[in-house]
Amino acid sequence: MKHSLTIMALVVAIFLSATSELLYATESKVTKIEGVKKVEQAEVPRAVIANAESQMNSLHYVLTSDARGVDLPTSELKMMLRPLSREELEIELKEWMALLKQLISEASKTNLQIARMEPTELETKEGKELRDTQLLHRRNELVLVKHTRTVIDALEQKGGDVNDQRKYVNAVVVTKDVTNTSADQITAFAADFGVWFESREGGDRFFKKAAGFVAILIFFAILAKFAAVITRRFLRRQQRGSRMLRQFVQKTIGFVVFTIGVTVALSAMGVQVGTLLTAAGAGGLIIGFALQDSIANFASGIMIMFYKPFDMDDFVLIDGVKGKVEKMSFVSTTLVTIDNKELVIPNRKAWGGTITNYTGRAVRRVDFLFYISHGDDIERASALLIELVKGHESVLSKPEPIVGVNSLSDVAVEVFLRPWVKTDDYWPVYWELTKQVKVLFDKEGITIPKQQLLVHSAL
Repeated sequence: MKHSLTIMALVVAIFLSATSELLYATESKVTKIEGVKKVEQAEVPRAVIANAESQMNSLHYVLTSDARGVDLPTSELKMMLRPLSREELEIELKEWMALLKQLISEASKTNLQIARMEPTELETKEGKELRDTQLLHRRNELVLVKHTRTVIDALEQKGGDVNDQRKYVNAVVVTKDVTNTSADQITAFAADFGVWFESREGGDRFFKKAAGFVAILIFFAILAKFAAVITRRFLRRQQRGSRMLRQFVQKTIGFVVFTIGVTVALSAMGVQVGTLLTAAGAGGLIIGFALQDSIANFASGIMIMFYKPFDMDDFVLIDGVKGKVEKMSFVSTTLVTIDNKELVIPNRKAWGGTITNYTGRAVRRVDFLFYISHGDDIERASALLIELVKGHESVLSKPEPIVGVNSLSDVAVEVFLRPWVKTDDYWPVYWELTKQVKVLFDKEGITIPKQQLLVHSAL
């Protein structure tokens, strides 16, 4: 019995010991796993951050690239330099200066080899390869000089001393081409132009902006014409204002729309439109004094258009000149005389003087003066004239025509006749009735007296 209890106690002790070790091992494993996870979770972000900080704090990966940094756009370089401190920029400037110095040394060696070669040797394969290398060096040199100056400017803005570096860059820049022949010079110029053309800050940006400028102008030119057409149709339906005013409004709207397009296009090109407007405003007073006559003509033209003393195709008397109004601009009015002469009158003279509009009304009175002798019957002559004008198809019945005696002279009685006609019929009626009165008086025996000149001679 005692042995059985001893054996059972021994088994229980072994079981409890094994269980304890198993639990301890399990907890230790779990603890290790959790610790590994925590380390991984903590170390991975630190590695990423360290890598990011390394890239942000240095541009060496750019400097050590195979392209030697020549393919790096200036705009991107400026963004990369922006967060750097003065000390970091000093390091970067040393790297760029070293890279530039190395490239200039290689270019100088190539130039020296070409300078020592005979003209015939330059035409060989080796000579052509050297010239191609020379142009490539020149191309890269232009780009690196530009980038180095960008770094110099960035360091100077943050308080760095860059006088020596700037002098060095200015001294090593080749201002004249070192090639021997004119053909090489043209090729070198083409290379310089190619650098500018292919760069994002040069030709690429310029031609994109130029294309946008032209596209905007074309769009607004079409929009201006469309706005002018819509305005003309609207004003034509409204029948308000004179034809000159409608044309003026139409042209003004088209001009305003196109001006807005020019402003937008200039802004797209990067031009500071606000600065231009400020300069224009500052010079407005001087321009006003210089163009005061033109401004007066313009203001008079506006008054003529709004008050409408005459319109297009009207026959007027302006500044002592008779003619048909052919057109009107901002500063002048153009008349065409009866004998087809073109006269240009400043608007300020037209508005500042007396304007006689012969065709401003729909109906006009035709004034005739006829002479009969003292021996003729005035009543009969008057009746014949009334009967004649009433029978004319172009003479209006209302207002009724008027006939009467205007004056008496020594040799004749002056009789007036005043029928009313439509304005467009004025001259045809005047010419026809003048002829018909002469024929009628001759038929009826009414004498048109002739002026007699009496000459007395002294004996």
